[in-house]
Amino acid sequence: MSKLNLLVFLLLAGHVQAQKVTTAKLDKWAASELPTAMIELNESLSIPNDALYPDHIQQNLKWCYSAFQHRGFSIQELTTPGAPLLLAEKKFKKAKKTVLFYIQIDGQPVDTSKWFQESPYLPVLKKFNEGEWVEVDRSEASRGFDDDWRVFARSASDAKGPVIMFLAAMDIIEQQKITPDYNIKVIMDLEEELGSPNLPGAVEIYADQLVADHFVILDGPRHITNVPTLTFGARGIATITLTVFGPRVPQHSGHYGNYAPNPALRLSQLLASMKDDEGRVTIPGFYDGVVISEADLAELARVPDDEAQIRQKIGIAKTDQ
Repeated sequence: MSKLNLLVFLLLAGHVQAQKVTTAKLDKWAASELPTAMIELNESLSIPNDALYPDHIQQNLKWCYSAFQHRGFSIQELTTPGAPLLLAEKKFKKAKKTVLFYIQIDGQPVDTSKWFQESPYLPVLKKFNEGEWVEVDRSEASRGFDDDWRVFARSASDAKGPVIMFLAAMDIIEQQKITPDYNIKVIMDLEEELGSPNLPGAVEIYADQLVADHFVILDGPRHITNVPTLTFGARGIATITLTVFGPRVPQHSGHYGNYAPNPALRLSQLLASMKDDEGRVTIPGFYDGVVISEADLAELARVPDDEAQIRQKIGIAKTDQ
């Protein structure tokens, strides 16, 4: 519920009433909304969402239309060469600015043999018991929800969970008669796990519809402490395709070994040359324009990172830098 609390507070940000909202009040609101949110989460997770299948896309489009229109959003379908994007918008009186939220609807392809339950698209509530995850008995679940339990289903955390949290937060501010002083737009991506191939083009084509003063992405990892996390900024990504040429056909090592260049070795040497032994990128100009102020460094130092805990969790002996 702590993540829902954060989202409710985020939606309240900038509104005069936000100053009056205490953590205890947020906890109470989140607890009251949990049963309804869980029902809607199970409903959403039960819809297959592999973007490689057009029927999956259509089912999720239909669900999104219903869920957002129910909250008073107007919906616009933004066509692309692939799956459409959905743009939901809700305007508020006296709003001075607009906040655009990005959420992901699709999930990665599923290997059912790796799932120890009837179906990845049939949500199961589980608890950790004696070294393994076991299903929570219905009678136990009926007595109340334990924060240590987990919902097992495709996209439960990445990223239909954040969608339901957003909708639950909208329900809470509606119930509490709180009106944000900004308009809300939500862009829904149904091809994120495919690399969002049509999103960049759509952003240019539909720039007028997507215009906003602030941008919030409901995605990304939580902090190692598991507390609600706001990340200011996100890593970008750049990709290239390298083709390495070698002999016309594979060569026997005893015939032309150490004579004919080995493409795999040449590629590994090329990749290794891009970083030094301390993990710094050696590509000329890579760090040009990157400036971290003393104030930024001081703020970063305040983040409660436990390096030993992080290394143990991900299974590494040392970090790259």
